[in-house]
Amino acid sequence: MNDDTNEDPYPDNEAANSEDLDFIALFPSKASDRTHRDSSSSDPMQHTYGSPSSIPNTVRLLVFVFVVTLGFVSVVMLVFAVRGHRQPLLPRNQGAVYDLLNTRLYIKTAGASLLDQETVKWGPYIIEVPGDGNWTTVAGEPFIVVIQCNASIVGTGQCSPQYSVHLRGPVAESVPSIPSLYSHNATTGRTEITVTASQAGIYELWAIPESVGLPDCPDNNEHWTVGGSGQTPLYVAESRRSEVRDEFRECSTANFEGIAKGRWISLKHLNPRYTRMPWARSHFDKEGECTPYVSSEPWLQNLISLYEPRPRPTERRTPNTSLNSYIYAPYRCKRSALNVSSSLEAIKSVQHVAYLGDSILRSSFCGHLYPSLHNGTFGPPCDWTTDYKTYQHSQKSFNYPLSMTRESDLRAHVRFSQYFLKEDWTDVLDGLSKDPEPVTHVIINVGLWFTMWDEKNYMWFINVLMERLVTLVPPSAHIIWFSTSSCSSGIMCYGFFKRRPLRSHGMLARRALATFKETHPMLRMNFIDYYRLTDARPETSSDGRHWVEEDEPASLFRSRPLVGDADDAMMEWAWDIWRAAYEEDLLLDGDDRLPPPPPVL
Repeated sequence: MNDDTNEDPYPDNEAANSEDLDFIALFPSKASDRTHRDSSSSDPMQHTYGSPSSIPNTVRLLVFVFVVTLGFVSVVMLVFAVRGHRQPLLPRNQGAVYDLLNTRLYIKTAGASLLDQETVKWGPYIIEVPGDGNWTTVAGEPFIVVIQCNASIVGTGQCSPQYSVHLRGPVAESVPSIPSLYSHNATTGRTEITVTASQAGIYELWAIPESVGLPDCPDNNEHWTVGGSGQTPLYVAESRRSEVRDEFRECSTANFEGIAKGRWISLKHLNPRYTRMPWARSHFDKEGECTPYVSSEPWLQNLISLYEPRPRPTERRTPNTSLNSYIYAPYRCKRSALNVSSSLEAIKSVQHVAYLGDSILRSSFCGHLYPSLHNGTFGPPCDWTTDYKTYQHSQKSFNYPLSMTRESDLRAHVRFSQYFLKEDWTDVLDGLSKDPEPVTHVIINVGLWFTMWDEKNYMWFINVLMERLVTLVPPSAHIIWFSTSSCSSGIMCYGFFKRRPLRSHGMLARRALATFKETHPMLRMNFIDYYRLTDARPETSSDGRHWVEEDEPASLFRSRPLVGDADDAMMEWAWDIWRAAYEEDLLLDGDDRLPPPPPVL
């Protein structure tokens, strides 16, 4: 994989063609090739420039024998190295690794199904796998997954033309809702899905029928899981395209220019040699995870079956190894686990953070931010109710007091506010100018509320909205735009909220914001692809379209204990952007308040 992009197997339509891997100087085709070239060739550019006829035959023969012998020895050494231990041959001093994850470990999905720990309802369709159970493919190479409807529903609307397909293994990823990836034969009820696993490993494949029409939904909102899901391990072999380069440095502003590409990685698959690194340790501590299990057995015997439910968020301080936790990790840098309280103390430029959006950001504000700063408890203004005037669409704010332990920090508190944007969004935004404290940081997303607009009007609205916003906040304000989130149709089907148009609206927003940035070059603004974060993790959705639960019912966390993880990754991304920008500003100003770098263990 390209170390700049690590080559997205499902690129956006407007993305450029991926580079030829063999011609990227910083990332040769194979680790073994790198080591061989470095150790056996003193200068590959030195050649004999005499004419071929001037070279004696004896010399030619000796050179031929020497080359053959050297090649044979190199192959033997390589074979023994691979057989002895499949560790990368990358020299340690090059600052990157290719073995962040243990791709030989197989972890069984906990509970009854991917989307519900307590129950599973198998539908009248089945995944076709090889009869001998030897289901294999190669990383980075497309392969076909076939789903066959039962004869009883062939030719009816119940035989879905498209499915939501999810891989769970060393990484968590999904097949996007791109029409060209699905081929459905309505006569036979057979659907072929083009799937590409980005990294080697042992995976489970889960499939859920997906209603793609607007406003189509299954009768009585019945939700099924495709038969065979999660039952047969899928073995994804290594290949040149699956060699993923990871770097451990702290993320910088350069890493956040455009989309900071990465993937959801399994904490339990993390190679033990990297678990003591500060960024990794912070995630283990936050999740209550123990050190990842690594068996001495060589291959399929590495099977773990875990079925205990994960604790509710208020209980997550208790060590827990019941579920396979995933974190979102960029390729070119690594982030520590989100701790808003610590971030507020460290980033002294934060004085007022405004959340501007619909219920997606309201749920993050009240269901995630507020309890994270109040010991897991809820209170005014985040006492949940169904009343639109007093809670659902109301403006909310609170002040979070700071410790005042540093003389250089003159802030007594940080203010947080949330504004619900809908049809009267202009009046709502005017509230920013009336707030007693100027906004320094903005999180904005127009989300699902405006996704029924067509392309032209949606992009027009984004431009008008941003033009209004920049007149209401100081020029130094740092704005982060979250793209429209995905939806999880296997939990709840919503008539006009489908994966395909939601993905398109995220791409439209990115395009519109890029155009706006051209006319406002001094604007401090970043874009986070929230669609990709959520589309790969449907099990973290509370109700199919929200990603945090505000009223925290006990039944929800018994069935989906991972609710909130995608929102946590999104906010972790946002706060790390603000940290990197603040530290860069200090360096430019010659300030000595930068904290010391964390120790490398």
